[in-house]
Amino acid sequence: MNGPVSLDELLEVAVEAARVTGGHALANVGRRHEVDERTPHDVKLRL
Repeated sequence: MNGPVSLDELLEVAVEAARVTGGHALANVGRRHEVDERTPHDVKLRL
């Protein structure tokens, strides 16, 4: 980083990341049956 980052900049990045992640989750909702293993911190999909 080249200096301090404002809270507004951090919020903007966090909101964009949440939108992208949500879009990815919605686009792949049909793959829920492909889960091989589910743990509190990870999901393993069948490849």
